[in-house]
Order: sequence, then structure tokens, then C-alpha cells
Amino acid sequence: MSGADVLYRRTALGVTTLMSLMIGFAAVNPYSEATPVVRIAMLVVVILLIVGLLPGSYLQKRIQVASQAGSVRRSRLLKLVGSIAPVLGVALFSFAVYFFYSLLSQIDNTYLPAMERGEVEFSLVQYWTLTVASIVWLALTALALVRKKPTDAQAP
Repeated sequence: MSGADVLYRRTALGVTTLMSLMIGFAAVNPYSEATPVVRIAMLVVVILLIVGLLPGSYLQKRIQVASQAGSVRRSRLLKLVGSIAPVLGVALFSFAVYFFYSLLSQIDNTYLPAMERGEVEFSLVQYWTLTVASIVWLALTALALVRKKPTDAQAP
């Protein structure tokens, strides 16, 4: 297993996790104008994605097979995107947390009736969760890049 294989799998799993979190938050958002049918459809998609993340599942098997391709091992773009995407996720989602926190304090200090406090609190929790997921993704990607593959040269 090379570093490119692991990076490909971590990138695919990180993107799938963030996508399932975003769709899940959109489905359970009480301030959304989505119909119940659309919400149920989004929850079904989230359940399918989460089940696909389990070890040995259909999605894991497809990612494993796709990571063995020679084009994946040679792809510089994959290495670049796989290395930068978690960093960008942490930065952008952290900025969103800061934005919604400052918006929440502005609502408290100015008593603006046009903004709903509950909606801002929901968005704050949503982006905080996405930030934590991106930090975990970044840590796993950093471990994959730093970890050295074992050598079989120790045998006599």
C-alpha cells in the first residue's frame, strides 16, 4: 500500500463524511423551507452514505479498488488536492464559525428583529461540527502523509 493509495482513500472518505454532514444538517434544519418528502429523501441519502463509510461496505470496497489504479498512484493533482482540501476545510469552516458567533453577539447587542437567533445558533452548531470533522480529516491525512510504509528488509 503506497502513500497515494492511503491519501486517495482518506480524501474520498473525508469528502463523503463532509457531504453526509452537510446533507444531514440541511435535512434537519428547522428553518428550511424544504418539504417533508425532500427532507426524508435527504435523510435516506445520508443513511446510505454513512453505511457506505463502514469498513467492508460497498463504498469502502469501491474506494479500495479505485485506489489501486496506476493513474491514482501517479496523480500529482490528487496529491495536491488531497493535501490541501482538509486545510481549506478547516480554514473555511472555522471562518464560518467565527462569522456566526459574531453575528450572534451582534443580535444580542443590537436587538435586531430581522435576524432569528435560533437560525444563527443552528448554523453555528452546523459549522462547528463541520470544523471538527475537517480537523479530524486533516489529522488523518497528516498521519497518512507522515507515516512511513514498513520495509521487508529486516528478514535474513
